[in-house]
Amino acid sequence: MKIFILIRNRTGHDFSQYKKSTIYRRVGRRMNIHQIEEMSQYLRYLQKNPNEIDLLFREFLINVTSFFRDPEAFESFKKVVSKYIIEKKSELDTFRIWVPGCSSGEEVYSIAIVIQEILEETNKHLEVQIFGTDLDLNSIKIARSGTYSDIIIKDISPERLKKFFYKNENLYTIKNNVRDTVVFANHNVLKDPPFTNLDIVTCRNLLIYLETEAQEKVLSKFKYSLNKYGLLFLGPSENIGEFIDTFTVLDKKWKIYRSIKSKGSRFDFGKNPTFPVEKNSINFGSFELDPLETKPGTSMNIINTAEKNLVDIFAPPSAIINNLGEILYIHGRLGKYLEPSPGKARMNILEMAKNSIKLGLSSAIGNAVSNNKETVFESLKIDDESGKDYVKLTVRPINEPDTVQDLFIVSFEPAMPEDKNEDKITLDPLSKSSEHIKALENKLKLTTERLNSTIEEMTTSNEELKSANEELQSMNEESQSTNEELETSKEELQSINEELTTVNNELQMKIDELSTVNDDMTNLFNSTEIATIFVDNDINIRRFTEESTKLIKLIESDVGRPLSDITSQINYPELIEDISQVIKKVAFKEKEVNTARGEWYKVRIMPYKTSKNVIDGATITFVDISNIKNIQEKMQSALNYAEDIINTVQEPLLILDQKLAVTSANQAFYETFKLNKSDIENMKLDMINDGDWNIQSLLKQLELTLKENIELKDFEFQNYFKDVGHKKIVLNARKIYRGDIDTELILLSIQNI
Repeated sequence: MKIFILIRNRTGHDFSQYKKSTIYRRVGRRMNIHQIEEMSQYLRYLQKNPNEIDLLFREFLINVTSFFRDPEAFESFKKVVSKYIIEKKSELDTFRIWVPGCSSGEEVYSIAIVIQEILEETNKHLEVQIFGTDLDLNSIKIARSGTYSDIIIKDISPERLKKFFYKNENLYTIKNNVRDTVVFANHNVLKDPPFTNLDIVTCRNLLIYLETEAQEKVLSKFKYSLNKYGLLFLGPSENIGEFIDTFTVLDKKWKIYRSIKSKGSRFDFGKNPTFPVEKNSINFGSFELDPLETKPGTSMNIINTAEKNLVDIFAPPSAIINNLGEILYIHGRLGKYLEPSPGKARMNILEMAKNSIKLGLSSAIGNAVSNNKETVFESLKIDDESGKDYVKLTVRPINEPDTVQDLFIVSFEPAMPEDKNEDKITLDPLSKSSEHIKALENKLKLTTERLNSTIEEMTTSNEELKSANEELQSMNEESQSTNEELETSKEELQSINEELTTVNNELQMKIDELSTVNDDMTNLFNSTEIATIFVDNDINIRRFTEESTKLIKLIESDVGRPLSDITSQINYPELIEDISQVIKKVAFKEKEVNTARGEWYKVRIMPYKTSKNVIDGATITFVDISNIKNIQEKMQSALNYAEDIINTVQEPLLILDQKLAVTSANQAFYETFKLNKSDIENMKLDMINDGDWNIQSLLKQLELTLKENIELKDFEFQNYFKDVGHKKIVLNARKIYRGDIDTELILLSIQNI
């Protein structure tokens, strides 16, 4: 799809793995806005208007979210997290959660609030880290602000609003104790690497917009991200697909799963994601390099370096530190000189040093860092339970190629005689106060420089914060303006919703009416007892009445099958061909056919026309005419019987219709007047044999017989007949009724005297 290429070239994001139905709906919506009917026209419009590409990109993102969406799901989530995660955590453990596709942050803050409530209820103290990520930078900006309009009050209880939000006029802002646990970042869950070492991944209603292959790819990342026994929280319409052996179901309805397999060997997901710096930012698990690991193999270099250098100085109790005093490696027992400080565990040598040697240790490290030379305190006094003792303190820089820079070895050994060396700075606080003062001055100088550098950095940061604050104020004004527009849009949407409700009611009424009409039609067809079959243009069965099953063996499952595949009892081999001709020529056919049982049916095939006057198949009706056929046969038999009687009568007889035209005559008439049947049949009486019977008085009497049912008796006349000469004739006539053709006739008898 060329639209995907345009969006990828402009935004860098590929939507080819999104569900096509969703994409078509979103594209169709933009086309309707611009009143564009053809996809090719919209494609040209995109090529000419790059801003439309940005709007379509935001249309694809589908930012639909709210606080505590599906409250029952969050209640279940709270119980599961408390039981399976919080109870297993020790004090001061880290609790890590990832919410991909977080949109404007409501889901993330909902999770954060639930976690805060669980910690308060269980009286646990954990370090909570929640990562909210989304593709849409605008949504991430809203999420970072943590400020929402008062529309959220319909989703959040008054107690939670009071406890976790600040209210400012019509705006609600999340409180710092919740905000500080959350970090938001721009992230593409399909192509960017995932977070790791997670206790929970909550991804609700994102997978429903992805194709199956993309869903499996995302679920694979979730499986890798989660710790063993971590939780996966999906939307109510989503599932884990082929990963059923990796997760166990904790809540089937609200789609909460528990990881039951530890993740396999680590694999590459691509480059590490880049995250914006936020206040109170926290590390991102395996994506944040240890500050000491400046290059691959650093840890092994430190160990090798430690072993080599500690052997060189006869391995007294020692520690390897960096220029910040962080302990990287310990050799021997240092409990006499160092002890853990109260509170959170730290590995800084100055914080762990006993008070009696802390000043000297700080001075020695400062000198070694500043001068890059070995610094020695020959006899530092140590106060402990055994009394006063002295220690020789040595801080030596490690200057070796192919290893970590700015590392130092700090060695502790019992006090020994001075051992002066040109490469060493030796300080004796008991005898050489000037050197001690000099060391302190160096320390102070170093501290001052660091302080000045820190102040400069803080000044720069302060300027940046001021600039950011101005931008936020500007964004706030824009948000207020947007909020007013949204309020207007809300009113319009409410109006549209009311209209839609009205239309929906009307449609429901139409559906009910159509259902009633359909029932009426079904009952009508069945009550007529006329076999009827409806077929489409391919002569596949569309519908049929019950009566038709007596002629063609049809069942409900035959709908959609070709009519030619169904066994029929009708002797009509040309049926399918005739139906095809009717559909093509838009003309009806009618034919009388019989069945194997001797029944007769009149088959009528007519085109099936839609309301738009489009031919969409044919209608075939079968009318039972067996009784009519029997009556016709009986009438024909009676007629033949009557004709036989008439033909045996010796007097000439004529039968005339209402127009005084001859319908039939007996054999005596033909012989008497020397005529043939073809000479008089269907001919008017006055026209027979060039006017032989054109006798006006006779014609008038016959008309009276028809109209007033007056019998003609012994009507006598003489006439010259062309072929037989002069004759004297007596006529008698009366009106008769012929039922087979439903008409009145005149029977005229002729006596030759």
